[in-house]
Amino acid sequence: MSAEKCWAAALGDCDGGISAEHIVSQSLFVSEYVDVFGFDWCKDKPKRIGLNSLVKNCLCRKHNSKLSILDGA
Repeated sequence: MSAEKCWAAALGDCDGGISAEHIVSQSLFVSEYVDVFGFDWCKDKPKRIGLNSLVKNCLCRKHNSKLSILDGA
């Protein structure tokens, strides 16, 4: 795995390949979906996606799993 892709690469202990991290807390929304617009894949019209799909591949599996305790908050 390329540690440069992991946002926590400065810690020096990346492992397990890049995984998807939720970048916005689901607790901020009252619905299970969000309408998005303006990204490369939805420039022409809004697209509805589920909150579980609102992720970014930015952490290795090791660092992502260390943050799982915060997911419940």
